[in-house]
Amino acid sequence: MGQSWRYVGRRYSSDPVIWTPKLWDELALLGFRVGLMPLWIPLAVVAVPTAWLWWRDRRFPPGHCQKCGYDLTGNVSGRCPECGERISA
Repeated sequence: MGQSWRYVGRRYSSDPVIWTPKLWDELALLGFRVGLMPLWIPLAVVAVPTAWLWWRDRRFPPGHCQKCGYDLTGNVSGRCPECGERISA
């Protein structure tokens, strides 16, 4: 089914030019709501929780510094040589 585009027009000179496919008009007649949304909104809705979950679940294995992930095998000083974090026994 091909789409034909039509010019909706501007109400005021500052309004953006909007082009809508004829298919949207047909969907609106069937009871669907049709609208436009900037792509950054759904990206932010998905990216923010994903980044938070990734950071929250970022754990280092035992024997590594829990702040920077440096391997502490053989370290007896009580501090991480990479970042200076105090190491719990």
